[in-house]
Amino acid sequence: MKNNKKESFIKEQLGKILQNDLLQFTVVALVVSIALFALYGLSSLFQSGEEGIAFFITRGLHIIIVCFLAWTLMRLFRLVGVGLFQKKTNKYVPRYVMTLFNWLVIIGAVLFITVSIFGQPAWALVTAGGLVGAGLAFSIQGIIMDMISGLILDVEHTYKTGDWIKLNDNTIGRVLKTTWRHIEVETEYKTLIVIPNGRLVANSYENLSHYKGVYAEHLIVSIDYNITVERVERILTDALLSIKEVVETGIYAVFAEKTTEGGMNYTLRYGVRGYDSLRLMRHKVIKTVVEKLHASNLKISETFGEYILSKAIPFSLSPETSITDVLRKVSLFAVLTDNELENLSSKVTRHLVDVGHELITKNDTTDSLFVIAEGVVDVIIPLTKNQVTKDHVVATLGEGNFVGDRSLLLGEPRSATVRARTKVLTYEVNKEAFQPILQARPSLINDLSKIVVEREQDTSKKINDASQTKEEVQTLQAEIIKGMKKFFGL
Repeated sequence: MKNNKKESFIKEQLGKILQNDLLQFTVVALVVSIALFALYGLSSLFQSGEEGIAFFITRGLHIIIVCFLAWTLMRLFRLVGVGLFQKKTNKYVPRYVMTLFNWLVIIGAVLFITVSIFGQPAWALVTAGGLVGAGLAFSIQGIIMDMISGLILDVEHTYKTGDWIKLNDNTIGRVLKTTWRHIEVETEYKTLIVIPNGRLVANSYENLSHYKGVYAEHLIVSIDYNITVERVERILTDALLSIKEVVETGIYAVFAEKTTEGGMNYTLRYGVRGYDSLRLMRHKVIKTVVEKLHASNLKISETFGEYILSKAIPFSLSPETSITDVLRKVSLFAVLTDNELENLSSKVTRHLVDVGHELITKNDTTDSLFVIAEGVVDVIIPLTKNQVTKDHVVATLGEGNFVGDRSLLLGEPRSATVRARTKVLTYEVNKEAFQPILQARPSLINDLSKIVVEREQDTSKKINDASQTKEEVQTLQAEIIKGMKKFFGL
């Protein structure tokens, strides 16, 4: 048993040793050298002279030795020269450089054999080779240009296998293979295009995978002139910030670009992590934008093919109907009847909050809830790490969300600061407006407490990365029910 383990260990170590390229080269060189010296010694046993066997064997051995030395030089350049350069500089050595060096060594070896071993004049060989080379170069100049272009591209290293590139004719594809003459590109539609290297050098192309896999894409949306720029900016920014992948890239912006016959053109700029996800991200952005726009009374323009706000009465100019629609989307008020929603909407207060201003300040004692109709807000709490306290954004909320539910339902001080990331249109619901509904239907307390518990569970997962047990949830709900009854005098 011990012998088997020992043999396995020896084989494993031997395998690791043989995987070393430099060691393999040394072993091969040593074996070939011993063989050459043995053959050279044997040649002395045969008849000498220019017509003897020893003469031909000796000449053959000289040729073999020159070839072996050339091979040795090429291997040393690859293993030692290139290897050490890449290790010390951490830079890629193009394979074309190694191939070019190998060709120079081979040409040098051929010249040496022709002149030194066969005794041919060097000038005649160079002259004849030059004439033949000139004629050959003229006949295949296109191939030569492609090869030189390939060398230039590989030295500059502007793209690599797997990168997405865009040519000046808007052809887009992924680089599958590079050769001396051309590159092979697979397009988005799974077709294969062979592009000569000379074309890449002569024309411009864009490497879509160059900037660490993250770059900016854009979408143009056309909105009716009657809608204010500020309001459109709130809606579209909310749409972008509703997509997690866009927020993670840190690239999101909305600009009013120009006026057209169809309305005002807005450009939505958003980040894409890798060209592979371009189509999926564009789908998500369009889907979210359409949902947000339609939620604000939108229709698709048949004339211009973009998204255009309908010419109905603007949202902010019909408060009774519009506010009811907004409240109906809020999960906390989903348990209310239409009559209760109508009564509540008549008592809310409308606010338009500028960027950077606070809707809610931590530890404030006001007893109201804010419903976000348009725009985006950040929910911020202070977190201490390594004895350093910093504000931390625990949630980013947009249209249809609400903040301040515990203050409205339990009268508790504000537990977080809520700050406007964009301009925000919000509606404030206070205790005075909500109390008549609970007094008329006290059974709502159970449904409302469940919604509050669910929200707090989600917040707990985001902050502490932990979920509550069933018993803890039941205890929390009981405490909320008790607190609501006390706060509203039920």
